[in-house]
Amino acid sequence: MLAGIPGDKFGRRDSFARHGRALLVSALGCAFAWNWSALVLFRFIGGLGIGGSSVLGPMYIAEVAPAKWRGRLVGLFQFNIVLGILLAYLSNYIVGTMQFGPAEWRWKLGIPAVPAILFLLFLFGIPRSPRWLVKKQRIAEARDVLRLTERKITSRSSRKLSFRSMRTMSLMIRCSRGSNRLPIFLAVSIGMFNQLSGIKRDPVLLE
Repeated sequence: MLAGIPGDKFGRRDSFARHGRALLVSALGCAFAWNWSALVLFRFIGGLGIGGSSVLGPMYIAEVAPAKWRGRLVGLFQFNIVLGILLAYLSNYIVGTMQFGPAEWRWKLGIPAVPAILFLLFLFGIPRSPRWLVKKQRIAEARDVLRLTERKITSRSSRKLSFRSMRTMSLMIRCSRGSNRLPIFLAVSIGMFNQLSGIKRDPVLLE
């Protein structure tokens, strides 16, 4: 719920880098955890990284992708979350067949360091959000990003981006109205239930 705050302050891409580092630290910390408290701490750090990137991911896609691709790419993002969970179970199965003995759980929790490193490397190839750049009055950079996505740049489109960035506060005010509280509560509750239901648990750790 709070991932949008650093995302607005530092930008989507820089926030992704922080989340990637959190995932890397979490994976390595869990693999070399020296006691139960350390394991819980590093798992918590990993949860912050996953949660933050899951919130900012669709936001970044919606702000960078052309309109005709936006819905499909956000949907693909959600599909990739499920695919990632499937690959995690497959990875655990493969590690389980390699007979690592008592250290098997360390390997399972340390494997995520590999995609975390890849995630950090791929960040060097993506642009900043044009909406965030406009919000920070970096119009020229926003135009360059929009050219990368092959969108036609006009003075009207620049004014439109500026207008949308200024509407953010009014949108937050509308969301705080009493008539919108129930839908927001239901949306947040569904997200919490999805996380607290244990879909990402590792059976080995529960034995």
